[in-house]
Amino acid sequence: MELTLPASLLARELGLMQGVIEKRTTHQILSNVLLEAKGDTLTLTATDLDTTFLSEVAGVTVNVSGAVTVPARRLYDVVRELPDDAVLKLKVLENHHVQLDCKSPKIRIRLNGLPATDGELFSGPAFWGHNNVTISLVGATGFIETWNIGALSSGTGNGDGFIAYRLKS
Repeated sequence: MELTLPASLLARELGLMQGVIEKRTTHQILSNVLLEAKGDTLTLTATDLDTTFLSEVAGVTVNVSGAVTVPARRLYDVVRELPDDAVLKLKVLENHHVQLDCKSPKIRIRLNGLPATDGELFSGPAFWGHNNVTISLVGATGFIETWNIGALSSGTGNGDGFIAYRLKS
């Protein structure tokens, strides 16, 4: 995966996700954010297993499509310190390391990522299954685009409900 985007866009989206991202967890994947680049869109997904945050950032220059999970807090700490006009290049290297490059100010940082398949709890068939209802809220609020409401079954016969929402970019 390789893409280029304004650092301010990524910082804004990651800032909104901080309430969902687990700070201390026994499951490393819960402190990560799933980044998926396809077409001209970057999709960010984070969950604490009770709440899921899904955001799409349009207008991204995607050179190579792909997906990876990275430590959300570390990524946020890097991009929020960059100036508003900074352009960030994100590239996935071997062993799922993620390299962040910026020309002004000149920085190069590597983060240890995990393969996107480890993030299947974000987007696996049990999570976004056929029991979901999608409700469009266009015009209802200024910042929420859609909600997904569904139920997960834990095998005990009692489904756990969840609401996932997508914020406008």
